[in-house]
Amino acid sequence: MRENKETEHFRDPKKNGNALETLADDLERSSAGVSEYHDRAVTPAQTLAAIRPHLREFGITRVGLLTALDVLNIPVAFATRPNSHTLSVFQGKGIDNDAAMTSAAMEAIETRIAEIPPADLTQATVESIRAEHAAMIDLDNVARCAPDEIGTDLIPWCSGLDILSGSSVFVPWWLVGLDHRGERPPGFEQSSDGLASGNTPSEAVLHGLCELVERDAWALTQLKSPQRLKESRIDPAAFGDAVIDIMTDRITRAGMRLLLLDMTTDIGVPAFLAVIMPGNLSDRVDARWAHVCGGCGCHPDPVRAALRAITEAAQSRLTAIAGSRDDFSPRIYQRLDRSEAMQQVVELCEGDGRMRVFQARHPRAATIQETIGQIAGRLAASGIEQIVVVPFAHRVLPVSVVRVIVPGLEVDISGQYIQLGMRAVNTMRGAQS
Repeated sequence: MRENKETEHFRDPKKNGNALETLADDLERSSAGVSEYHDRAVTPAQTLAAIRPHLREFGITRVGLLTALDVLNIPVAFATRPNSHTLSVFQGKGIDNDAAMTSAAMEAIETRIAEIPPADLTQATVESIRAEHAAMIDLDNVARCAPDEIGTDLIPWCSGLDILSGSSVFVPWWLVGLDHRGERPPGFEQSSDGLASGNTPSEAVLHGLCELVERDAWALTQLKSPQRLKESRIDPAAFGDAVIDIMTDRITRAGMRLLLLDMTTDIGVPAFLAVIMPGNLSDRVDARWAHVCGGCGCHPDPVRAALRAITEAAQSRLTAIAGSRDDFSPRIYQRLDRSEAMQQVVELCEGDGRMRVFQARHPRAATIQETIGQIAGRLAASGIEQIVVVPFAHRVLPVSVVRVIVPGLEVDISGQYIQLGMRAVNTMRGAQS
């Protein structure tokens, strides 16, 4: 009964019917970010003030800072939700404390929203949807889906908006919602990839879209040869950005090294991998993966992408230091003796050769909606045929939550129901040639 009451409190069937219209309308508007470092209509502090009265309703018991547990002094925060159906501890990062706290709280909120199935789900088989010639997401190209494993049973479906065609499509709820309790649905690999929030639907779409392009870039980076990785090293100073310089200086003063790799793919949206590691790691006899912490970032603005990667790497360090992440393996704290992977990272950091300067390929868009259009255009030019957004309707929350799914993009190749796509295959062929 308790779960039913919570579901009734957060879900509104009438709002579910209007959520797609609200999303489509917002994507047609023109709204700029509050600063050159934030794709937000208001400041992070204002967002945090707006959602703070609702934290208890979503089961969030605490939001705080982890920054002082590390020597880097890069803002990292956490939010706890003990009764979560997935993780109970969430992390957030940013260029200041307000941004980090808001990031952690929003991640906890969006996960809670995704745990609650809408009241108006359609029960149908994949074949019955196809037989009706109803528009549906391209399951054959969704990375976290193995269509042959779904079977012939009824599964729940919801509606999403394909922002490339402007039409509504059916999407299996198991690609949208999150619930790690019990057995996983056959044929679907649940993940938080593309689950995002913002002050407006467009803000949420932009964050989810950037995350999926980032995941694709990271998946392809793991398939590249050591030589190609070495050639992708970027000099952080070459961006000429004051905030990046401050972050780099803090890392150096703490006795650490920063490795920044260009992961940008043929899509052309800047994506970077940042790795923070002790400066003396090659001389240490107690090396552990917890000492080597990475983070990825993606955004049409290369400075924004690099900052996301650097702050994500700092967040990874503090997550390992705090040790409270539910899904952490003890392996990251174990000593590594003669690890080839560790040695490769050390060689990338200490290797000779000049680091190159990143050259932006496209001018910066003026509004959030134009930025979405810019990314969508690059995806379409790369052969992507669908960009599906599923909005979550709710009664009380003053922010928007969406799930973005892009068939054809790759994800980290781990899991029971992961499909390897042609982008990954072509990258592996390139690594072998």
